[in-house]
Amino acid sequence: MKAARGITIIFILSVLLLTGRVAYLVEASRCVRAGTHICSYNTDLVLDDAYISFRYAANFANGQGLVYNLGERVEGYTNFLWTLLLGVGRWSGMEIPILAQVLTGAAGIGVLLVMAAFARRWLKDRPDSVLLAGLPMLLFAGLGGTARFVFSGMETLFFTFLAVLSVYFFLYNNRAWLIGGIFAVCALTRPEGILLFLICLGFGLIYQGCVAGGAYRFHHKRLALELLAGFCLLYLPYFIARWVYFGYPLPNTYYAKVDGLSWQRLERGWMILSGQIGAWGLIPLLMLAMGSLFSVKREPYWLLLVVLVAAFFGLFVMIGGDFYTWFGPRLLMPVLPFFLWMTAEGIYNLTRLPFIPSMTRAPLQAALGALLLGYVIWFSWPAHASDLEPLANQMHAWKELGIWMKANLPANAWIATDAAGLIPYYSRLRSIDMFGLTDVHIAHLQIHQPGAGIAAHEKYDPTYILARKPDCIVATFIDSTGQPLSAGLPMVAGQFMQNYHLVAVAKSRGDPPLDGHWVLGVKSLQAEQFHQGYQSGLFCLK
Repeated sequence: MKAARGITIIFILSVLLLTGRVAYLVEASRCVRAGTHICSYNTDLVLDDAYISFRYAANFANGQGLVYNLGERVEGYTNFLWTLLLGVGRWSGMEIPILAQVLTGAAGIGVLLVMAAFARRWLKDRPDSVLLAGLPMLLFAGLGGTARFVFSGMETLFFTFLAVLSVYFFLYNNRAWLIGGIFAVCALTRPEGILLFLICLGFGLIYQGCVAGGAYRFHHKRLALELLAGFCLLYLPYFIARWVYFGYPLPNTYYAKVDGLSWQRLERGWMILSGQIGAWGLIPLLMLAMGSLFSVKREPYWLLLVVLVAAFFGLFVMIGGDFYTWFGPRLLMPVLPFFLWMTAEGIYNLTRLPFIPSMTRAPLQAALGALLLGYVIWFSWPAHASDLEPLANQMHAWKELGIWMKANLPANAWIATDAAGLIPYYSRLRSIDMFGLTDVHIAHLQIHQPGAGIAAHEKYDPTYILARKPDCIVATFIDSTGQPLSAGLPMVAGQFMQNYHLVAVAKSRGDPPLDGHWVLGVKSLQAEQFHQGYQSGLFCLK
């Protein structure tokens, strides 16, 4: 009873800590939209890529199908269930960016709830380690990345919740059909859910005896078939339907971001992974997590957690990493709770070494836990939220540019853009994504030097863009002379400047404009405007 009460108290403290971290990020980003330093939410922290899903959700809610442009079936999202939920919310009259933040906040608390359930199970064999059992919850709430993803508008925390819930049911429930269905819901949210399911299925087949201290058993291979059937019953109809609807077995985003394997891609993935582990504050946790390996023989389910963490880290390296500046550790977040449990188990094993007096074990566990919590709060990405204010300003500038385009361009105009989220969402204009997330031609191009460019931004075809003659082209990065810098446009600079001219610039760098003018209609870029931060440009046909 005391242990259960202790876990409940730590859960409440974790929720309060997460709430405080979220409030700190709101303050750090300055809430430029509201004109104040304090507000209850900040849609300027929603990332540009989230608005790609928002656009699909809005079109779905309007009865136009899961499409980015009307009449074009391209699967430019990788989060079907998340997009569907947002679409239903929009159909009910909710604002999608705000709804996304509400859902991610609820998902963060949901993760903590499942971690509290894990803690109670863990305590059955370690009744004297209540503080240590609650440590993973506190660390999850204290890590800066968790709070950051509440505001990202991405499905990251929602998928993390489903991943943790799936594994918990796998370990502590014997209704195979139900467990398979939960894994299928996870896979409907992100394709990595399939990897999660296959690892757990394989683990159950190998360890047909008792796992998790008497919880889940594969007494017979029939249970494995039931688990597989429960998954396929929900997932297979979806997979077939989306293949028929979109015409490809994999999402267009996969083709746009991943182009086979190469040593350069793996090398870049490893370098980005190393940087993210350091920036996320995981190095000391990683060292302690190694201690959980000593529990594998006694409790085989620790091997499952180790394999899950290693698999997601390996997947990150295989795809060549992620665009770290914006997304941080989003692809690693789903296995973070398992990693934190490994850290707690490592501390437990460390303090149980024979040369450590029994009377000092609890104080040592508490001291190590306090040091780790203080470390991650102070140092973990985004450390001190130093990059969030410029990011919030940049996102707000692109939003204002989209609104300006809706007001000043014809409704039947169509554009090409290197930022496929905010600007198309708010302009509501037909759009070509110049990096191919929502464009089949660009997505299926070959990368000449895989791993040499920016992760997820290696495919572009400026000749193809100009040949399609869009009415306007958005370059969110321009130089001091007003020339576009991104999506390969400098390669066709002569032809581009021959056919297009600058008509507007947005203040995407520096502080918010003192006069409130985020977008200026111009005929050419002045040096003073560039230095003031007007560094995103809209070019239209001459």
